[in-house]
Amino acid sequence: MRFELDRARSIQVPGRIEMVSFNPLGMVKLRLGTQATSPDSKQSAGTFSSWNSKLIPLASRGLVRPIYADSSDDAKEMVSIVVPTKDHCKELEACLESIRKFHPENELIVVDDGSRNAALVEAISAKYRAIHIRITQGSGPASARNLGLARSTHEHVLFVDSDVKLVTSTLSRLLCWTQIPEVLIVGPRIVAGGNGSDPGLLQRAFHTRFPLDMGRVSFSVGDLDPSQQKTSKYFPSAVLLVKRSAVLELGGFDEGLRYGEDVDLLWRIAEAKGLAVYDPRAWAYHLIDQKPIKQIVKNFQYGRSNSQLAKRHPERMSAFSVSDPVSLAIGLMPLLSPGGLLAALLSPSLRFIAQPNKEFSNIARRKASLAIASQVALGMENLYSKTYLAPVIVLSLGHKGVRRTLLWLFALRIVKLALSENTSSILLFDLGASLTNDLAYSLGAWEKAIADRRFTYLRIRLAS
Repeated sequence: MRFELDRARSIQVPGRIEMVSFNPLGMVKLRLGTQATSPDSKQSAGTFSSWNSKLIPLASRGLVRPIYADSSDDAKEMVSIVVPTKDHCKELEACLESIRKFHPENELIVVDDGSRNAALVEAISAKYRAIHIRITQGSGPASARNLGLARSTHEHVLFVDSDVKLVTSTLSRLLCWTQIPEVLIVGPRIVAGGNGSDPGLLQRAFHTRFPLDMGRVSFSVGDLDPSQQKTSKYFPSAVLLVKRSAVLELGGFDEGLRYGEDVDLLWRIAEAKGLAVYDPRAWAYHLIDQKPIKQIVKNFQYGRSNSQLAKRHPERMSAFSVSDPVSLAIGLMPLLSPGGLLAALLSPSLRFIAQPNKEFSNIARRKASLAIASQVALGMENLYSKTYLAPVIVLSLGHKGVRRTLLWLFALRIVKLALSENTSSILLFDLGASLTNDLAYSLGAWEKAIADRRFTYLRIRLAS
């Protein structure tokens, strides 16, 4: 298996390749030909014929990836597939059909977490030659996954939620990452769709800002680096390939968590010095729910889960993380004038480009400064229109600056939706639906924080 640099975030300059990582302030220059990053002489620059442990710093930044052209489509003897389910019989059949279509010989395990129609779940499992495990009383997704993990017989286990449909390349692309010993978990991009027919305007609108879609940029979740901004990066377990022995050694999924158990596992893997990789080049469908109210309830529960995650991982949890006191002024955005707002948004990138740094080319520094400005704007939009949306709406009733900020956030959201590949035909309809989802998440986060008297996740803090 060969590996390559992620050229989507690299700049070719004479004699070297310069890259901008997921965090633009963490730039990496590769001096090709040195012992650390020497490519095979027969390969193009930035291509490596085999995995080298000295590439781990790049992999931890999500900058190295396997070349899919080298992968094998035959994965039947390598992976057990575990499908936890509860009261999703129609979706379960679509899920198992997609699995058997592309992987007819894989070990397939269905764990029924207390469905009301247990006989139908068992019949569907038998139809697709799946091992059926029944939990009499629903214990939650973590318990169901642990049961399936214990029953599996292969070293790699693919967890697939019952409302997900695989595509032909999902598993084979995820398996490429198993060639890197340090990678213990890998997940694909989860996009809304795959129902086979138009689910309707309302249903599509409530999935334009789909919470399980982590976007088109790859990243890795590793141990916290004191030299970088602390971050709570994660990806969902709707589809998740794990190394069985590593997960069992860590005790599996935390059964005390009804939501957020996947995030907790990723961070425990990272603390154990393993890597969790999100690769959007691999992807799968998440079926669009016909009842938007279920999506709203899920978002409320996702918001509530932050309180329990903050209890287990306080060092990773904050609503927004900034690198210095000057950048903290961005957090005061609602109190600033329009000119002050613009200055706060642009100041991090302007300060970066003004710093004397001969280590990188001017081209790379300009690209990084634009990336910083974009991340600051998008980060603030996400902060105030998701985590802090509920109090911002309340404060806007009596504060002109907050109202102005709210309008700015709505404008930025409209631009994002217009550029999104998931947008429907009525943009303002999408705006209302996405804000409804975010308001549910914000209410869940604040309700649970107040109930538990734990406000770790809601803070804006300085990174060390």
